Amino acid sequence: MQAHPSRKTFPLSDNAPTYTFEGTSYQFITTEDGSPSIRMWRSSIGAEMPAEAMHHCAGALSESVYIYGTLVDEVISRGWPARILSVGLGCAYNEWIALARLLHTDCSAESIYLESFEADPRLNGSFKLWLFEEFSDPFSHLYTEVVNKVSNHFGLDAQNLKTFGRNAFEKEQWRIRDRLEKGLAFHTKFTAIFFDAFSTKATPELWSEPFLDWFLAQAADTNCGLSTYAATGRLNRALKHAGFVLVPYRGFSGKRQSTRAFRETTPISHVTSQAQRNTLVP
Repeated sequence: MQAHPSRKTFPLSDNAPTYTFEGTSYQFITTEDGSPSIRMWRSSIGAEMPAEAMHHCAGALSESVYIYGTLVDEVISRGWPARILSVGLGCAYNEWIALARLLHTDCSAESIYLESFEADPRLNGSFKLWLFEEFSDPFSHLYTEVVNKVSNHFGLDAQNLKTFGRNAFEKEQWRIRDRLEKGLAFHTKFTAIFFDAFSTKATPELWSEPFLDWFLAQAADTNCGLSTYAATGRLNRALKHAGFVLVPYRGFSGKRQSTRAFRETTPISHVTSQAQRNTLVP
């Protein structure tokens, strides 16, 4: 089974701001719900990457809430500790959505643990700098807009949310790491996994069955939920092999299917009402 198309294609635009750093191009785009995203491509010989947007053109924020925010709701509803692994920091929508949901439940930074991976050095470094000091470049503007959009969505003050995240980072309750590779050690086992890596064309190594088998064995706690925009046979087989139960979950904005799966110490007998509304299969 091949992966479904990962994102609805954005037309290339000569008008969208584009920044190139060490052979990688970043085009700053606005999705249909008004939230920003980035399209990336790389043309360096030996390190080529096709142009791919980080989010569906129908809405970066809307897609992130639908695919990943609802998984945080599931973890909270089950009473699991909030230990969240995010594969693909990117614009950091998923991290801010998770922190916003946890802030809504009056969680302190000490009661959560968040670990993010971002292989791209420009995105990784720029985000860490922005957490402590906003500066005048397209990346800083994007991160500020993202935290503002997420805060507005959840009825929070943007500065309070950013401070909550910065405090978690300073106390090492939020670690931002570099490239995810087979063999590295995680700091803990996770109850929620956001698998938001680029598509199989851009990052085939992260979607191979041997890697996924290793990854789930090392990263997933006994009680764990995983969500991703993609739906592939390799991922489904790896999840089943690791003892996860797949839950039917529609893709975002007309996409036929995404992937949602849980592993629990007791059999899954139900999903929350929000998930039930989202997982109706046409």
